[in-house]
Amino acid sequence: MRELSAFAYIGWIILSFSSTARSGEWGTPVKWQDNELPHVSKSHEELIAVGRHEYGVKMGGTVDMNHALTREYGNWRLAWQPNESLTVENVGSVPAENCKIIINGRGDWYSMEGLLREAIESARNDQEKVYLIWQFLRSNRHHDDPLHSGRWGDELHDPVKMLAVYGAGLCDDSGAIGASMYWAAGFREPRPFVRGLHGHMMCEVFAERRWQFMDIDENVFYLDRENERPVSGDIVAVDHDLAQREIHYGPSFSGWARSARAAALFGRDDGRTTRLAKGYEIRVNLRPAERIEYRWDNIGKWSMSQPDRQRRWVGNSRKIYQPALCTTVPEAQEAHEVSSIIFESRPAIAAESADGSITYRMSSAFVFCGGSVTASFNLRDASDEARIEAWAMDNKGADKTEPFVLWHTNGPGPKRAEVSLDDALHPTSGPPEYEFWVRVCLSSKSGKAAAVLTELSIRGDIMVSPIFLPRLRLGENKVVYTDESGPDRKVRVTYKWHETTATKPPAAPKLIYPPDRQTLRDDIVTYRWQPADDAVTYHFQVSRDQAFRWPYRPSLDVRYDDVEYSVPFWGIYSPEGDYYWRVRAQNDKGVWGDWSKVGTFQWAGPCTPRHVKLTPGDGEFILSWEPNPRGQRPVAYEIYGSDIKGFSVNKASHEVETLGTVPPNCLGRTTSTQMIVAGHRAAESIPAGVENPDNLNRCYYRVVAVDAYGTHSACSAYAEMPHPYVWTVPPATVHAGRDYRYQPRLIHSLGDLQFRYIEPNCRFWEREQLSYLLLIAPKWLKIDPETGLLTGTVPANSSGRHPISLQVTATFEKRVGKDTFTEDLPPLTCTQDFELTVSD
Repeated sequence: MRELSAFAYIGWIILSFSSTARSGEWGTPVKWQDNELPHVSKSHEELIAVGRHEYGVKMGGTVDMNHALTREYGNWRLAWQPNESLTVENVGSVPAENCKIIINGRGDWYSMEGLLREAIESARNDQEKVYLIWQFLRSNRHHDDPLHSGRWGDELHDPVKMLAVYGAGLCDDSGAIGASMYWAAGFREPRPFVRGLHGHMMCEVFAERRWQFMDIDENVFYLDRENERPVSGDIVAVDHDLAQREIHYGPSFSGWARSARAAALFGRDDGRTTRLAKGYEIRVNLRPAERIEYRWDNIGKWSMSQPDRQRRWVGNSRKIYQPALCTTVPEAQEAHEVSSIIFESRPAIAAESADGSITYRMSSAFVFCGGSVTASFNLRDASDEARIEAWAMDNKGADKTEPFVLWHTNGPGPKRAEVSLDDALHPTSGPPEYEFWVRVCLSSKSGKAAAVLTELSIRGDIMVSPIFLPRLRLGENKVVYTDESGPDRKVRVTYKWHETTATKPPAAPKLIYPPDRQTLRDDIVTYRWQPADDAVTYHFQVSRDQAFRWPYRPSLDVRYDDVEYSVPFWGIYSPEGDYYWRVRAQNDKGVWGDWSKVGTFQWAGPCTPRHVKLTPGDGEFILSWEPNPRGQRPVAYEIYGSDIKGFSVNKASHEVETLGTVPPNCLGRTTSTQMIVAGHRAAESIPAGVENPDNLNRCYYRVVAVDAYGTHSACSAYAEMPHPYVWTVPPATVHAGRDYRYQPRLIHSLGDLQFRYIEPNCRFWEREQLSYLLLIAPKWLKIDPETGLLTGTVPANSSGRHPISLQVTATFEKRVGKDTFTEDLPPLTCTQDFELTVSD
């Protein structure tokens, strides 16, 4: 329920349907593409009699699926689809077992082993495996409604089923498949887990001696302060700034506001769960006269146990069986009071009594979402009958429902049935079905063989993700067919596709800045490229991997409508090694061109200061740090202070969600490695280097290094003041008969922005709420319990020394019920003890 509640909050990130889904029959498919282009139709057929057969298929034209496909967070946009169908048909006399077709080495997703081969075959170490699994999974699924829940919820937690069958799910589904693939790839001790945030769920894996939060759903990971490795969810929960440096829900760029909201999903009370699946195995087995037809279109059908769900992207393939009309296995699983005959020179099934029937089993490695039966009969007399029944099976192979009568007729004469199986299988309101049965009942009441079945075809509509299907690309394609059948197998493979020259991909953009093979000292690198003709948007990538197998960081892998792009934060690069970048363009038809020539650069600048800490002194707190030995030598440091935990540094006024516009948080600048930042002495005599005294006596401080070229590092981890903490000094003397007044000022924390399921969802839920109490004081001295203001009139004859003890308590808002999120936060207290001298 946590995930579904969160879904209501983050619904604004879900994109609309590209087409309205509806139920239909083949011949009226729902088009899930943007354009219809003039084209020519092509086909290729192979007759295969061996267990491994390689051949080539050439696709012409100017656009293939790779050029026409755009991945969104919650959908796929397809400008044009050249692939129509791929049919594998058993035309022999023996079963064809485990039939596979792999094109250009892609798509062997029939098992966990196949997924891992494709995902991490090129990995040279464990860190590359972490990146490659993340990249593989995020690139081949999208965010969409969960189709199954409850006892069938694990349907989408299996990597093979997710990628090959369903193609989409919520974040908990993506987290589960990520954890399972990391586990299968050898990351076992400690085992990967799914982190349960408030409003989100995602996997973490332990690699390179650290936990790494790899978000497959939101397309993000978070690098450490050194910009070297992804960090854990625990680290992000402590310091939200790390998450605010990346874009979320990419690769489409839609501003940085979502980053603060995504960071707010992390909290100290995040949970953990283990969801590991060994991996489903897809085996495509075909009986004689059975075929599977993979299709890239659909008829708007899907399997779901939650009615009223929809799907933004789906593919409906089909499995069709046209059995030889005889009573033996494997053609029929059960025959009762029927016999094989020849009727009008063709094989047929005839009833031998009034209670004849023949039963056929349909099974699929892909989930069924409906189907149909087509049958022809000949009935001699009005008393003779024919009936078609169907029922589904549960996951243990037992009858799930009573036989459902699909169709019934009486004679005389020829009869034809064309009926849907959907009402019998309940694909939209029940568990996932991988098997169903069809029974043809024949009643010969007017005599033997008076009711005859002359033709039968059973079609099962199945869900197969269009991304999984073995698609052709422009030019020569290497196709490999394999199976595990006996020597007498005979399989026919038919590929149908379209070719168009009605649109051309735009030319690759020319890169302008950074200049190739140069060293940059930019605080913020602004990438620029020349506009490409007919281009309306661009895909921009930076990687430290020359083959671009994964991005350097998510904020540098974006689709962007302008011809320049930058990340508005300092210190997002490391000074060692090369960076590679490239751009491609998309035209107004939604077709992508080729990638540009790869540009290379290095970055030189200081690295994040280390070991930042606060040390108390005599009425002051000293912030100190150590220079980072990596990178350029700093010549100065900038200090920033805020009461927001996990704040981001900013020299200008800026927006903070729920707080509105807040002032700059820069405190000052120094060439030293320390600065006085808090305490009454800091307020009484402004320390050297302080430029904005309003940022003294803050709860959290960060340091930024600056080199001789003015290049800034990333900000440091924050140092935290004790809080609550009274930093003002009270008046120590007062005359009898006079009024006394003291307003204490405190350091306290606003906490950080967090998402909760209770309204108003996003806010600073853990801000400290202060209350005040006088533990020791003369009777005439009073305190406002909400503001802490001490006031009173000193009576006559009260001269002397009066001890005063002021207690401040910081508590946190509590909610009883669904979200008792502050229940484990004990109150925080501090006291200020002083002595007041009263003179006559």
